[in-house]
Amino acid sequence: MAIETKLLNDHDRILETIGQGGFGTTYKAIDTTRPDQKLCVIKQFTFQGGNKDTALDLFYKEAEHLKVLGDHPQIPTLIESFDVDGQPYLVQQCIDGQNLEQELKVEIFTQESIRELLDSLLPVLAYVHDHQLIHRDIKPANIIRQAHDGKLFLVDFGAVKLATQTTLAKTGTSIGSAEFASIEQGRGKATQASDIYSLGVTCINLLTGVSPFDLMTQDNDWCWRDYLGGNPVDKDLSDVLDKMIAQSQSGRYRSAAEVIKALAEMDCQRAKRQKAEKTFALAKKKKSLKYRMILLNRRFNDFVGRYGIVGVIVAVAVVASPFVVAIGSWWVSIHWPQIVSLLPRFNFSSNIKAMTGVAQIILMLLGTAFSFFRFTEEMQYDRCENALRAATSTVVLTLLGVAALGVLQSLFS
Repeated sequence: MAIETKLLNDHDRILETIGQGGFGTTYKAIDTTRPDQKLCVIKQFTFQGGNKDTALDLFYKEAEHLKVLGDHPQIPTLIESFDVDGQPYLVQQCIDGQNLEQELKVEIFTQESIRELLDSLLPVLAYVHDHQLIHRDIKPANIIRQAHDGKLFLVDFGAVKLATQTTLAKTGTSIGSAEFASIEQGRGKATQASDIYSLGVTCINLLTGVSPFDLMTQDNDWCWRDYLGGNPVDKDLSDVLDKMIAQSQSGRYRSAAEVIKALAEMDCQRAKRQKAEKTFALAKKKKSLKYRMILLNRRFNDFVGRYGIVGVIVAVAVVASPFVVAIGSWWVSIHWPQIVSLLPRFNFSSNIKAMTGVAQIILMLLGTAFSFFRFTEEMQYDRCENALRAATSTVVLTLLGVAALGVLQSLFS
């Protein structure tokens, strides 16, 4: 909105109004003293009710914080501050571009865009936190993408709070945008983890295009995945976002450094999976034994994940079965002369116990081997339910056979 083109402080010419918040009105202006007539942003204190002294104090503190933080390449530089007729003004570097709220009106963000956003802004947030400050108003409207190079800037430090042990222990003013503010911030107890929450909520808002208020159930549980539509987000990134927006501070990342570390670990695990996929693809192409072993290992992992403790027991039993067969075969080979010696002198009444014992061992070996081969065959084709049924039924039939032989053995003993 164009306004009167008067000069402020004898050299700043206001061009238009670009925003209005709780503590000030923001204008686009040019510095007439510079040959390039460079654009700048002027923030004028405008009291709109409430505690005027508190609001004015926050306005002046923004200037103090920008003097400290303005050296960062993604935070606007404070050019000057002055009063005109008792009216305070701040003059800042102008970031030529759109904020993310404006971009969201054009299209929603993909997971790749969100990852770029996190990679770009988390170091900025870490820088702010390292200076013992809390932003308290992170939202799409306060993140601007510079037009010529796409660099993201974090703006509007009017709600910044000093994060010392003394100030954190005190209940302060509830400041920030309610949609993006954590529970503790709404109670005036903002911490650095509150900024992590706001950044996380910003991400899910950009992914869905839906107000954060509408991304919660009536029980205040997040349901943002339900609003993704055809905009997929992989599990790794979803898990990081979930921890960023945890309602309880104990379940949330405490600092930007923790989120950066979590994303680095996520990348490491993803690289390992990609390497494994490459190895698998190469082995599959060659139809090698390695391919079959990798495939079988994957199927086993899926099986265990699907059936829980039952899957663990069956998988362990199946994996152990070749060893059981090997040990059993070894035992039979060692005692084969004794087994053979029973046959010529076979007496049905006196040797039935020994023979049924041998039959039990042979039946167990055959049943175990058959169970193993049936299970692995079904798993090769990702038929987990069939594999479970095949292994279970074979084991049950084997045990029934062994039990029947045991009964026969007891009848003639």
